[in-house]
Amino acid sequence: MRLVLVRHAQSANNALPDHQRVHDPGLTDLGLEQAEQLGAWIKSMPVTALWCSPFKRSLDTTEAIRRRCLLTPYVHIDLHELGGCYSGYQAIGRTGEAGMGASELRKRYPDYAIDSQITEDGWWFRKPFESQSLCDQRTARVIDWFKSQLNHANDYAVAVIHADFKRLILKQMLSPGLDVESLGPIFNASATALRWDGKAWTLDFFNSISHLPYPLHSE
Repeated sequence: MRLVLVRHAQSANNALPDHQRVHDPGLTDLGLEQAEQLGAWIKSMPVTALWCSPFKRSLDTTEAIRRRCLLTPYVHIDLHELGGCYSGYQAIGRTGEAGMGASELRKRYPDYAIDSQITEDGWWFRKPFESQSLCDQRTARVIDWFKSQLNHANDYAVAVIHADFKRLILKQMLSPGLDVESLGPIFNASATALRWDGKAWTLDFFNSISHLPYPLHSE
């Protein structure tokens, strides 16, 4: 049973300083190219399930995979980045933003299945910046959900998520066997592959960007 954790392609925020970032950016031109290369590579895999977070950068990365693999992606509310949907930054404080609601998601991404927890008001409606404690709890919940979805030998899932959340997932999955914090930056459109045998996770490869030509590398 295989799980591939993919970081989204380069977003507009990745190319900007903190004070110019917005709460839900799309992909840059470079990011769109990264997503296309990623999709072409993943097409060669026997993928049976495709999951993503409700952020645009994750959804737009997933779209390049969906078009090639002909799967219905599932937008899972719990796969979002650390902190949730927010504006601002550490130096000035962070304010929760609603994020896209169910109707907007269906309009923009009609071929996707939307988590029933996402309301019309927005997937992060009236929520503050997520604390580290709450994020740790969500991480454990997501790992349990991954396990519940991987039930058969041929299950092969791809989850398009975010760098900081991906690091937290790996830390809980593989600790104390892997010092995730020492491994450096997680690249845009990178892939990390794991196997689940019903008892433990095994890491096959980490942070691979072998599917991206050098001009498309970014953090």
